[in-house]
Amino acid sequence: MLNDLEVQELARAYGPMLDELQHRLDDEFGPLAWAPRSDPKTATRHDGSSALRVGAINALGVPTAQLDPPAISAAVNDVLAKFGFPPQPPMTGSPSGELICAAVDARGSEFILLIKMAVDAWVDRPL
Repeated sequence: MLNDLEVQELARAYGPMLDELQHRLDDEFGPLAWAPRSDPKTATRHDGSSALRVGAINALGVPTAQLDPPAISAAVNDVLAKFGFPPQPPMTGSPSGELICAAVDARGSEFILLIKMAVDAWVDRPL
């Protein structure tokens, strides 16, 4: 389990990245209705493992029919590169129609971005 200092370090490391991503996505889609940021918290991931989830960002109002995946991918990769994540291939739709981007940095933290009528993005540090 991470102590309070480690949680604060993760928030300092990834909070600015999520803030910048939020601004870039507003530039791509127009202003979105963003929910207040959550504090870092322990989360159960899709595979059942635990992670510290760093300040997820969530917004409604994405004009799904007008999405330009290559442009969104380029904007996301610009942000990822500034914060030490490797570039990702252009996003494509999942079987359920979501655009998905996932990247892992050298520290083992995983960035996730899901877009379909809404934006959900976070960074998980596996526990």
